[in-house]
Amino acid sequence: GMSYSDFLDENFFKPLQMVHTGQFEREDIIPGRAAQYIIDNDTLKNCPWYDISFKAGSGSIFSNVSDMYKWYRALINNKILSPESVDKLFSRYEYGYGYGLGRGKSLFHMYYEHEGSTWGVSAYIAYYLTKERFLVILSNVSPDRVKLFKDELKDIVSGM
Repeated sequence: GMSYSDFLDENFFKPLQMVHTGQFEREDIIPGRAAQYIIDNDTLKNCPWYDISFKAGSGSIFSNVSDMYKWYRALINNKILSPESVDKLFSRYEYGYGYGLGRGKSLFHMYYEHEGSTWGVSAYIAYYLTKERFLVILSNVSPDRVKLFKDELKDIVSGM
């Protein structure tokens, strides 16, 4: 069989030319990788080591802003999933959350979003349907630093 990491590479990351994205393996040296930090009692510290190999998707993928843009463009344009699967991905389910994506509405715009964090990293990604704009915020500091300025950037991107 094929490992989860190899499956992602062969079926998603390589075809989309996502050269800065992959499944994090503890032994890997990743050129240009940002160190992970935490804030403890108002002091910036190195994030303690912890094993994320068990996460398999949730917090185990590394990427950058340009590759995240490629990923969302491929999703929106049905390059990696069928139109039916994309529709399910972006559909609203219990608590307003789909298969990893939430649906939101600002004063004038509908958008899909995903937010997540784990030790030393956090991310927020949004796609604005009516404007065809993407917002990608990545941070290498926790607790979640994205929340500090996410709403202001959402207003700028949506044209408010």
